[in-house]
Amino acid sequence: MQASQDKPISDEDAAKSLTVSKAEWIAWAVAGVLGLFLLTPFFQLGAGYLKFWMDYAVAWLVGVGAFAAVACFLCFRSNDRAIVRMNLLAAKRKRELSVVAQQLGFQFVPQGHDNFQQSLEEFHLATLGTRQKLSNLMHGKIEGSDVAIFDHEYFVPNGKTSRKVSQTVIWLQRRGTKRTEFALRPENFWNTIGTWVGHGDINFDSHPTFSRDYLLRGDDENAVRELFNADVLTFYEQHSALSTEGAGNKLFVYRAEALLAPDEIKSFLKEALQLLSLLEPTNPS
Repeated sequence: MQASQDKPISDEDAAKSLTVSKAEWIAWAVAGVLGLFLLTPFFQLGAGYLKFWMDYAVAWLVGVGAFAAVACFLCFRSNDRAIVRMNLLAAKRKRELSVVAQQLGFQFVPQGHDNFQQSLEEFHLATLGTRQKLSNLMHGKIEGSDVAIFDHEYFVPNGKTSRKVSQTVIWLQRRGTKRTEFALRPENFWNTIGTWVGHGDINFDSHPTFSRDYLLRGDDENAVRELFNADVLTFYEQHSALSTEGAGNKLFVYRAEALLAPDEIKSFLKEALQLLSLLEPTNPS
């Protein structure tokens, strides 16, 4: 995807790369003929099969080589088109997010920023998978709070390979606020990757829906219970699948493995700001 940031792809080049060329059509035809030729011996029956294979062994081996060459050509072309398609989508997303940032009055930094990357280290987000990357960062101020929105990507094991996970994260920081450390995620979501703070799930008899839908942990259970008052619990019951992490004056809000479309950013930011207003500080700094 880096190529899309350094050198934009023109519509003409994209069309050429994504269109099946005459050479590929010819290659597919040749592959079909070769495949039919290679399969011919398997259609011979009885004693004639061995004689056919011996008579045409050299031709058969040449056919195997030709078929492999054509298959490799088609494979590489398909891979090239996939890369171009990913580059186009990444470039399109970057352009659309830059517009969103401008509308919000935020700065837009497509390559991310080391300071924001380092700010993840004390949170559960930093323990997710490997090869973490932060990109398409937009940041500014809203209602006295520092706000950052970015794409967060990492890789998790998937059999013998790895799977890339992307999600949109909102980072909020309110000066003069100090809240207890907590981590919250949907109850039915995976918990095998990363290390969540605290021990056990903190439930609330007064809000069974919240207790059923969310797993809440924190080092200081009493402080967490004080922080999660009735209004906060009701908010989460009305907003499903939110993952939230808080410590000090920082708050991260995201939906795990959900990369939001640019036109969804503003509504999700509104949700996060509403949550921030509900989470009153446990102790003034």
